Parts: sequence; structure tokens; C-alpha cells
Amino acid sequence: MGAALTRSAQWTAAGHGARALETTPLNEAILKEIIVFVESFIWKHPQEANYVFVEPLEWKTNLDPSAFGPGYVVSETTVESEEADNNAQPLLFLSVPQIKIRSFGQLSRVLHIATDTKLKEAQACIEANRNPIAKILGLDYNMIKEINEDSSVFTILDKITKDDDPESEIKMKIALLLKQLDLHLLNRSLKNISLEIRLNPGTVKNDVELLKRFSGKGEKTVLESIEYTSDYEFSNGCRAPPWRQIQGEICYVLVKPHDAETLCITCSKEGVFLNDCRVDPLEGKTVLVLGLWCTGLALTCSSVNYGSKLSPPKGETDDGREINYERKGDIYKDRVTLLREKSAIFSENMSQ
Repeated sequence: MGAALTRSAQWTAAGHGARALETTPLNEAILKEIIVFVESFIWKHPQEANYVFVEPLEWKTNLDPSAFGPGYVVSETTVESEEADNNAQPLLFLSVPQIKIRSFGQLSRVLHIATDTKLKEAQACIEANRNPIAKILGLDYNMIKEINEDSSVFTILDKITKDDDPESEIKMKIALLLKQLDLHLLNRSLKNISLEIRLNPGTVKNDVELLKRFSGKGEKTVLESIEYTSDYEFSNGCRAPPWRQIQGEICYVLVKPHDAETLCITCSKEGVFLNDCRVDPLEGKTVLVLGLWCTGLALTCSSVNYGSKLSPPKGETDDGREINYERKGDIYKDRVTLLREKSAIFSENMSQ
């Protein structure tokens, strides 16, 4: 519930109000996975389920006090759990509409009580508690950051075992469980890219950003690199020139797999496909360039004269490489499907 929420979940842009989770298939998938984890926590990890959080998770709930039954002291506007900490403070306290929960056991029970509204409850909890690990385990900022990023299990073990807290062993187990959940959610997020059938600029942008986070030189990265051919983004979210947007094209990305040459991929509303991207123009051919200005950006298209025959129009990347917009090969429903076919390492690391 740390890195996955910051690196994979899709949030609304920061504005005057609090940021919220967008309504997307990816976010719904993440929420459902978290719900499964929390609901099963009480019987999978009964000892850890009784651990009392350092600070309560608090949010505005839609649950009515009447929904609570045995194990709770219920009034018209409040609910208290009979289960309490060593100071006789209830582990769940609801004063409509605000709810405070201080254990995984109570979180699990609330989701069971919520039934049809558990997705909304989970979303409200996550939006109101942007750093749940800090509230649950009371870790300092540096440790939270390490757990949220790419720390190994041994890093977490080392830091927690140095803690003088008598509950350090329980904290260690919970930290490891949360780390495992994080890794599962991040992997689930990558696989969720394939769920989109018809692409749009927002979906394409989210997918590129997600793949970027898992690209690099490491053994477990899915790609060596992925980048747009142009940094300019139009107001509609597209990066393709206007005359290509008419054809349904959204943007072009250069993808370097670990085990293949750089691929130039066209992302369109109908799917994705390979095109030609060359560093230098073809030798012996006459290039006719037409310069166009659009919203302050110099855009170029070109055609190559093969005697009496013209090639498909071309464009340029920001660093001068030519893009031949003509499709090479099949159209795939998304980049993941295409890259699985073109790169064995990508396919293998995506399956882990």
C-alpha cells in the first residue's frame, strides 16, 4: 500500500482540493486486490490482525451505525468496538460520518460489513490516508521512503530489528506482508495495461509512464528505455502531428528492449504497430520537406521521391530521426502485447 499507490495508482491532478483516485480500470483493480488482502488478513494472520496501529486510519464513511452487530456498542450516531487496546481505547470508533480504525482485524470486519459498498470504503480510506504505512507502523520518513521504493526484504528486516520497540517482531511481519502486497500490486498494474481495448491519449500516457518506472539497466526491469519521439503535447493529450491525429494516431514512442534493437511504435486509437524510424534519410533519395507551424511548434512532414513514386509521408523526432508513418506488420491491441512478441526478456519479466 506504499509504492503501488504513488507509482501505479492514477490520481487526479493537484488543484485546490484534495487529490482523489481517478475512476479507471487500473485503480479499480488495485482497490480490489487491497480489499482481498485486508478481508483475508484476519484469518490468514490472526496474531498480526490484533496489532494496534500507531495512529488510526481515519476517513469519512458511508456506513450507518445500524450496520454493526455483535462485538460493537451501537447508538444512533456512534459505534465503538468492544475490542480495545491496553488503555481501554476502542480499536474502532465511528461518529457519523467519521470512522477511526486501529487494527487490521477491525479493517477486515468493516469491509465484511460494507458488503456492496466495500469498494467505496476502500477508496475513501486510501484517499484520506496517503501514507498508511506511517500510521500503521510509525516508521520515520527515511524508512518509509526506503520501503516505498526499491528496498530489499533484508533492508526492511535490518531496520526493524534494530528498533527497541517490544512489538518489533510483529511490525517486521506486517512490514514484510505490506511489501509483498506492494510488489503484487505493482506487477498487477503492469499486467492491467492489456485490459484496455480501445486506446485514448490518457490511457497511452498512463501506460508509458508506468513502463518508464519499470525500465532501466536492472535485471528485473522490463525494458531498457521508453521515450516519446516528441516532448510536445497538444491540449487533447496527443503528441502526433495534427495531420496524423486525423488518422487516429496519438503518439510515437521509441522503445529499447533488453534483447532487441530500438523499436519505433505508433500508438493509435485502433491499437499499436511498428513503423520505421531512421537516424539518417535514405541515401540517394530526394527529401521534400514542408514546414508547418502549429500552436507555436515547428512541425515537419516529408515525402521521398522514388522517381515517379512517392513514399508515405514522414516526420521527425525531436533529435532529428526520421519517422516513416507507414505501418510495418500487424496491429496489436496494446504495447504490452506487441512487446511480448518482440522481446523474450520483456515477456519473461512481465510474467514474474
